[in-house]
Amino acid sequence: MEIIRVKINPGQPLFLAEEDGRYVPLPENFWAGRIHNFRYLTLEGREKRRRRLLKEMDVKNIRIRTDQPPAWWKIHDDDSKHPPTAADCSQGVASLMSLLDMFPTPEAGAMLLATSLMGLRAADLKQCEPSLRPCVAFRGPPQLERVMKCLFKSILPRKRWKGKNFSIWRKRVVDLNEPLSLVDISRARVRIAKLKSTWLSLPPENAVLLVLHGRDTTWGKFSDDLSQTGIVFVNSGLSANGWGAASVPTYSLTAAGSPVVGLVVGDKR
Repeated sequence: MEIIRVKINPGQPLFLAEEDGRYVPLPENFWAGRIHNFRYLTLEGREKRRRRLLKEMDVKNIRIRTDQPPAWWKIHDDDSKHPPTAADCSQGVASLMSLLDMFPTPEAGAMLLATSLMGLRAADLKQCEPSLRPCVAFRGPPQLERVMKCLFKSILPRKRWKGKNFSIWRKRVVDLNEPLSLVDISRARVRIAKLKSTWLSLPPENAVLLVLHGRDTTWGKFSDDLSQTGIVFVNSGLSANGWGAASVPTYSLTAAGSPVVGLVVGDKR
């Protein structure tokens, strides 16, 4: 029996096996049936016994890269052989700082910028600060949602990318008023030999997500899976506890005045 071990960055690997012409995730009872007293072992004990068992099996390894290409891959793979020029850095900084001009007061734009930047490095930052949950919330008229959608197309220009033996699809925007599961937000397709491809739900990391509407009851099931992602809430009834953060900075906007987006920042709540 061939086992496919899908390695996803530093997280726990996924294990697949062939079934009806495609590869599907192994159920938990697969290991329980092959490892004595599996249910009574600690997590460390289970992993140790699993590694020992895998040495006796036919295992093929596939690595999935969840970081967004192309720039992110160049940062990690280039080994500083082709560092960005001063002009590149100046242009990048100017583009980022323009977010501060989206609102009459720069504080809201600065929070949007900080959430985006921290979200794009959230997995790394959480190694130093495990409780970190980058987030900011905005409330305003319907045109605010349209502006934010356009903005996120610039922050995350790609929703799909491919690598050897895999492809990834990830949403930029989710509306919690619609039926939703994790596989609808972020998923990977593994391609093995000539078998049918299979989609796997894949918690995103080092990413930013725009979340429209919704309340704690609709959001709670995603809180852990999106813990390594920066979240921008718009017109959401979410509480800080619902997201798992100590607080969610929230800004109220009204239609008027702004030369950029036609919005004005009201009092911070």
